[in-house]
Amino acid sequence: MFDLLSSRSYLRKMSFVGYTSSPGDRSNITSLLSAALGIGENSPEVDQRLQHWKYWGPHPLIGVSRSHILKEQGAIVAHGGVWPIELCTPSGNFKAFHLIDWAAKRDSPGAGMQVLRQCCYGMAAMFSIGGTAMTKKILPAFGFKSYNHMSFLQRPLRPLQPALRESPADWKMPARVLRNLYRYLYPSRTLPQGWHVSRTELGQIPESLWPSASAGMAASQRSSQLISHVMSCPAIRSSACGLLSRGAYPAAAYFLLVQVGDQVRLADYGPTDLDEETSRILGLGAQALALSLFPDAIAMIAATSELPTLSGFLRSGFILNYEEPIRVLKLDPSLSSIDRFRLTLLDNDALYL
Repeated sequence: MFDLLSSRSYLRKMSFVGYTSSPGDRSNITSLLSAALGIGENSPEVDQRLQHWKYWGPHPLIGVSRSHILKEQGAIVAHGGVWPIELCTPSGNFKAFHLIDWAAKRDSPGAGMQVLRQCCYGMAAMFSIGGTAMTKKILPAFGFKSYNHMSFLQRPLRPLQPALRESPADWKMPARVLRNLYRYLYPSRTLPQGWHVSRTELGQIPESLWPSASAGMAASQRSSQLISHVMSCPAIRSSACGLLSRGAYPAAAYFLLVQVGDQVRLADYGPTDLDEETSRILGLGAQALALSLFPDAIAMIAATSELPTLSGFLRSGFILNYEEPIRVLKLDPSLSSIDRFRLTLLDNDALYL
């Protein structure tokens, strides 16, 4: 296995110089991403406001630039973006990140590896979920290991529009429309008796509902400041926080909904370790609130790394789209006992992609 963090002698032979980037580097970073990843220069992913939010704007976890570049003879040859995560574990909190916008020029061998190493300075762990086929192929050689999975789900919010938009006009369209209509209607989004869901202000979410760690499991920590930062993402059209309650009892769960394009996304929820039945009711409540607050949204997306919640969401009408292993490079030995990670859409750029 290649040791990513002990390759100093190899890296010294290269003429690359590492920096944290500034807004003045934006056009060159965009050109590199466009050439290396096939992203069009007019793509929403490289929108100027979104890039400023991702890389250079204030962030509650990392206040400095979160964009790392390598230059060779003054030209940018590699880039890596840091999506900050604060891991809460039974032994304390640790700085981690999800790697985003990782790219290097093909004629600069070793540049991608070096910028990856540069992103790791001061971090306890690096995450990678999804990515290109090449990324998935090479990460194990750097020491990444697969842990539990992230499951990505979807349910239509309107009866016909998703099938009409996504399906080609061929002989199979009527069947797809009928399937989508069935998925829209069943199961009903009616909450069980005694349960109710309500919109709330971010500051009204009880801190007792924030995710927490347990033995062998690390959770991405939450705060009002972090969720407020996420809600300010330029790719998000609108957002809303919700609380799920039963009778006069304290709130059982919170959730965050955001609209990206014509989709509503269940960006975050808590607390940790919800049981299957409460997760089912949370899924129903989130859909009901989405229908009332986002009238032009046609579908809803959710993601979870917790198996009981996955089962509950499926029972609430969501359909499993795909699953991805949570790949982690542990950089701090204190994380050696962790074998599960509790993440949501809020923890990587799947939030807005």
